[in-house]
This record gives sequence, structure tokens and C-alpha cells, in this order.
Amino acid sequence: MISKFTIVPFSVDSSNQKQINAWYTLQRNLRKEILPDESFLTMEELLAHNRAIHELRDSVDWCIWHGEDEAMVGLSGVRFSRQDSGNDPAYFTVQIDQNYRRNGIGSAYLRRIVETATERGRKILRVQTNDRCLSGEKFIIPTGADIVHKGHFNILVLKDVEKTLINSWLGLPVQGFKELTTGNWEGITPEHRIQEISDFYQVIYDAGKEQHGHSGYRFTPENVREGEKVSISMGKKVHSIYAADAESNRLLGLTKISWYPSRPSLVSQGYTAVLPDARGRGIGRRLKAEMLQKVFRDMPRVEYMKTGNADNNDAILKINAELGFRHQMATKTWQIETAALEEYLSKLILLPNTGHIQI
Repeated sequence: MISKFTIVPFSVDSSNQKQINAWYTLQRNLRKEILPDESFLTMEELLAHNRAIHELRDSVDWCIWHGEDEAMVGLSGVRFSRQDSGNDPAYFTVQIDQNYRRNGIGSAYLRRIVETATERGRKILRVQTNDRCLSGEKFIIPTGADIVHKGHFNILVLKDVEKTLINSWLGLPVQGFKELTTGNWEGITPEHRIQEISDFYQVIYDAGKEQHGHSGYRFTPENVREGEKVSISMGKKVHSIYAADAESNRLLGLTKISWYPSRPSLVSQGYTAVLPDARGRGIGRRLKAEMLQKVFRDMPRVEYMKTGNADNNDAILKINAELGFRHQMATKTWQIETAALEEYLSKLILLPNTGHIQI
């Protein structure tokens, strides 16, 4: 039996409603495969997020139709930072409906990704896999890509959190500071603090280069603000709590949570960091406790808190373990030179680059 798959460029902005519906159905099914118990975004939320991502990143995307536009069975894209330092990797995705894998679709996508990255002068490519969809890792291993980052997502059942532990963290003495002050804001960073937050991110980033596998990225008020706008693009709500030295007013630590009003039972614990010279004094625990106290007090419908961490971020992992977070999903980030991936593809038997694959 011969089946025809057609690879075409894809953009929600140039698609009709039938095509958008197919895109949303595929995205929802792919998400359900790895997180079956977690509710998915509404179509309006996903559309808003997609448009925000494309404003922030230079993106090229493709989809695969099976038959005459009957079903979208695959999506792929490659993302380029608009802040080009000359050696930034390009990040790509390959997502295929589980009923259509091992048909050569992934390899056809890789060919387009390599061509696009080469045209843009990007020498390094990265992709992420997870342990809920093992076919992703099986697909990328033969290319010869190296693992440059390991992380995982953990989840906390809020009713199981020991309130006595939280109370003890709220009263932690912070050695080396006469007094610690905390404050907060809703939504994006206030304009008068955006430079301070940008500088804070840079210090944390530079101190943890081994966690993200490459250096060279520079935080600016402009790109911090752009990232924040993507964060709230889907109607997502964000709350930040900071800790500062009361005497000098120097920012010492920061933590953030985010959530969707459409999914009131789940909150995501996002960025948490403390300046290197202020660590080991209880500031991280104090910030976590302050945030959990806010959730208990102001968000009674929340049942779960989800967070993602690098496997080598020992300090945060220790705090999360004490709170009772449990494993949900592991991730790996893989890196390969564009030229090496091109060489790998040259050894595969692929049909000419006509936009069609016949099996």
C-alpha cells in the first residue's frame, strides 16, 4: 500500500479554520501522550502563545498532511534567536503523531531543518526529548548528537505540604545580613526594576554555565521584557517575590510562579535563584515559603505545583525534595553540529526533496 504525505510550510496566520483545527488537535494529542492527566491549553491560549513565540524568535515551521488535507500528522520547526551572538545554537522540534512514526517523516523534517540552519549560518543544532515519549530519544541517538543538559519536572501535592516546615522557613535567620526584606509584584517586572532584574539574571546565568551547556548570552532589559510578554501572552498570570538586603537594598533572590485561569488547579513554580555570594543562608527556602504561603492564602483552588530543574542544580533540588516534590518527567537536551547532521542524512535513503514521501 502506498500512502502519500505532503510536507508544506505552516503558519497559523495563513491557515484557514479547518487547518487550525487540525493543528490544535495534533498538538493536544501529542501533549496527551506525555502528560495524560494534565489539562491542555484552550485553542485561544495556544494561538496567542504561538504568535508571541514567533514575535520573539525567528521561526520556520512545517507540517505534514496525510491524504488530501484530511489529517495533520506531523509538525516541525526551527527557532533562531534574534539576538545573534554569532555562535548561538538553533533549536528544532520534530513532532509526529504516534500512529505515523517510523515512516521516514522525521528524517524528511531533519533535511529541511539542516537546509534552513545552513542558510542562516547556524553551525549548532539542539533538540529536547523526554522519557514519556521514548521514540524521540530513539530517533535522535543514531544522528550522533551529544547530551548537553539533563533536567526533569517534579510535581507537588499541596495538601501534603507540612505547614510547620513552611512556618519554620519563614522564620529562618539569614546570616550575614542585619535584616532581610521581601516584596512582590504581579505580572511583568515594573519598569523601574527592569535593569536590576536583567543584571540579576546575567549574574545567575554566568554563575551556572555548566547547567545550560553554553555561554555568551547577554541579558538586556529589552530581551527580558520580550520574554515576559511571551510568558503572559496566553492569558497566563505571573507573580514574583524577591528578597533584598534591607541595609543596602541589594536584590539577593527571586522566585516566580505562573498559572492559567482556565486551569485553576495547577500552578507552575518557575524561576528561583539566589546570588552566588548570598547562598547557603536560607534565602532560597525563605522565598519558597513566602510563595507557598501566598498560594495557600490567595489561591485555594490550586491542588498541584509543578516545577522544572536541571539535574545538577543541587541546591534547588534539595529544597524541593524537603517540600515533597515527586518526579513527573525527565528531559534531555541534545546538540549536534549542523554539518554532522547533514552527513548523517546523506547516508539515508531518502526520496528527492520534492515535498513528498512515498512509503
